[in-house]
Amino acid sequence: MNFEVRKKGIALVATVAAVSGLALTAGTVNASAATPKAVAPAASGILTVPIYNGSTWLGDFEWSANPNGSNPGDAFRVRDTVADGVGLRAELLTNPVRVATTAGHNSPYTSPWNTGNLTEGSKWTVYVYSTKGGVLTYRTTLTVTA
Repeated sequence: MNFEVRKKGIALVATVAAVSGLALTAGTVNASAATPKAVAPAASGILTVPIYNGSTWLGDFEWSANPNGSNPGDAFRVRDTVADGVGLRAELLTNPVRVATTAGHNSPYTSPWNTGNLTEGSKWTVYVYSTKGGVLTYRTTLTVTA
């Protein structure tokens, strides 16, 4: 993919997200009716956000801000539990971009944690896509807090 095209696509997605008011911070979601609802962090400290295509559940995005037991901190992953041929991909906009994907794996499948130290309290943008046959379809934008 051409970098300039990707850059324009990211700007468009960021604009749509800003207008729509999509944000996930510290376990909450600023939500409209069409925004995915975050599930409050479990005792493990993992925040789970279901990802949908319309009303069809595709799987989940998971964020672990702080280490807890076997869960690393500043980490994310995606989980595909629906055997529909559609995978999930999440991109955390760091430099370089961090990616978690279920593409190429049979469902049910949970990607490995993608982790790395982030400044405590900093906010990061995550784009979530569905993927089928190598084609990415934008699903939502989330903002996570380290």
